[in-house]
Amino acid sequence: MSKFCTFRLMQREPYNTMEAELPHAAGRLFQQYIVDAFAKVVNTRLDWIVRNQRQLRMDSVRGLMDYLAEAPSQD
Repeated sequence: MSKFCTFRLMQREPYNTMEAELPHAAGRLFQQYIVDAFAKVVNTRLDWIVRNQRQLRMDSVRGLMDYLAEAPSQD
């Protein structure tokens, strides 16, 4: 999603010199588009984190277990 938004926001050379560079020529509406696109990207990332909590927790627990298995015991 972020790569799509980045592509859409990238300025390009217009085909015709008389042609306006849309969406960059839209002013405040363009600013609102940027804010909405940013909110969508953040929401998508947070949604992914919520849906993958089990996998993320397992990775951190696995790392802790590996550390405890490799660490010398403190007797």
